[in-house]
Amino acid sequence: MERRNFLLTSLAGGIPLMEQQTTLEMSEDKPLRPFTVPASKPTDIGVGNGVNLVRTMIRQSQTNNHFSCVEVYVAPKRIGPPIHVHKEADELMYVVEGTAGVMIDGEISIIEAGSFNFRPHGLVHTFFNPTDKPLRFIDMFPNQGFEVYLEGMFKDIPAKLIAQGIKPNTPEFVKGMQVGLQELDKRFGVVYFMDDPRYQDIVKKYGLTI
Repeated sequence: MERRNFLLTSLAGGIPLMEQQTTLEMSEDKPLRPFTVPASKPTDIGVGNGVNLVRTMIRQSQTNNHFSCVEVYVAPKRIGPPIHVHKEADELMYVVEGTAGVMIDGEISIIEAGSFNFRPHGLVHTFFNPTDKPLRFIDMFPNQGFEVYLEGMFKDIPAKLIAQGIKPNTPEFVKGMQVGLQELDKRFGVVYFMDDPRYQDIVKKYGLTI
């Protein structure tokens, strides 16, 4: 469970997401409408343990299922998710503030603010903040509504458990999270490699906290 602390510990602590509708509208017949996403500040993303905070910016349902994106905050010297692969979702990262470290298929890249990084589906990867300053980036998804996955992980699953009377920070809550995340992973084609030694190698090399 240790390497998924970025999920289970954060979720048990109740990291909030901006309130958004989570049901995808699958109709391709709806005409596209213009919209504007207001500028944000780091405090708009959410509060919690500071490991990995997410704000949905553009929903796939707003673009007739063509595109969505989220804003991500990673605290200084923290590593993100365990090494994993997306069977379908491509990710295009734009670093807004700070410096991102990205491991893709064993190769590490350092992405400075103002730069893009593309992570095609089918390649194992993770990201991290190698510096003493906050990291903010936009993650864009051109071919899957991955914001629904993130909302399920950070909001919907823990909210369902709490509604059932299961209290956070209990073994029952952690078990419920694990079951819910397994179902979510299967639905969105995400596979985690919890024992990949490269994860700990990154932690040691950059002096990170999980």
